[in-house]
Amino acid sequence: MSDDPIMSVLVRLEAGQTALHTGLAGLEAEQASLRTELAAGQATLHAGLVRLEAEHASLRTELVAGQASLHAELVGLEADQASLRTQLVRLEAGQASLRTDFFVELGKTRAEIMQKVEGLQDSLNAIRSDHVVAMGSVDAVRLANENTRADMTLLREQVSVMWKQIKRLESRVRDITGDP
Repeated sequence: MSDDPIMSVLVRLEAGQTALHTGLAGLEAEQASLRTELAAGQATLHAGLVRLEAEHASLRTELVAGQASLHAELVGLEADQASLRTQLVRLEAGQASLRTDFFVELGKTRAEIMQKVEGLQDSLNAIRSDHVVAMGSVDAVRLANENTRADMTLLREQVSVMWKQIKRLESRVRDITGDP
C-alpha cells in the first residue's frame, strides 16, 4: 500500500495538517503571550499616566501659588515706588526751599560786606583827610587808625564767619543736588 500514490498524498496531507495544527498552537500561544505583555504594558502606561496627572496637578498648584506670591510682591513694590515718589517730591521741595534760603542769605551777606566796605572806605577817607590836617591832629589820626584796625579785625572775623557759613550752605546745596 505504500505504493499507492493517493495514500502517499494522504499521509503527506495528514503530516502537513499535523504540522499546521502544531504551528497554529504555537501561534495561539505566542498570541496569548503577546496579549499578556500588551495588558502588562497597558497597565504600566496607565500607572504612568496617573502619576503624570498627579505631578501635573501638583505643578499647577505650585504655579498658581507662585503667581499669587509674585502678584503680592508686585503690589508691595508698587506701594514702595509710590512712597519713594512722595519722598522725592518732598526732597525736591526741600531742595528748592534751601536754594531760595541760600540765595537770600547770600544776598544779605553781600549787602553786609558792601556796607562794611563802604564804612571802611569812609574811615580810610577820614584818615586821609586827617593826614592833611596839621601835625597837631596826629593823635586823632592814630586813634582813627587804631579804630580802623579794630574795625578791620572785627570785619575780618565777621567775613570769616560769613565765609564759613557760605561754604556750609554751598556744601548743603551740593549734598542736596548731588553735585560734586
